[in-house]
Amino acid sequence: MRLTAARGDCWVQLRTGGPQGRVLYEGTIQQGQSARFTGRRLWARFGSFANLDLSVNGHAIHSGLTGTLDAFLSPGGIRVAPTAPQGG
Repeated sequence: MRLTAARGDCWVQLRTGGPQGRVLYEGTIQQGQSARFTGRRLWARFGSFANLDLSVNGHAIHSGLTGTLDAFLSPGGIRVAPTAPQGG
């Protein structure tokens, strides 16, 4: 999997398996830079997702997603993670 900050910087937190998994990466991918990750199922939190280009196994994934979001990444592509209900 390759993340490229094509249109601006993007903060990323990447974990194994799910939101409680081991942190693989946390930081900002600067505009023009790329980062590569491997794994069968990764969970990610993105800030400014629209700034990223995502490719899996060399194939570009066009999701149409924008903003800050949580998602699962796998060889099949990207799936937005359900958000937890807010307490109150």
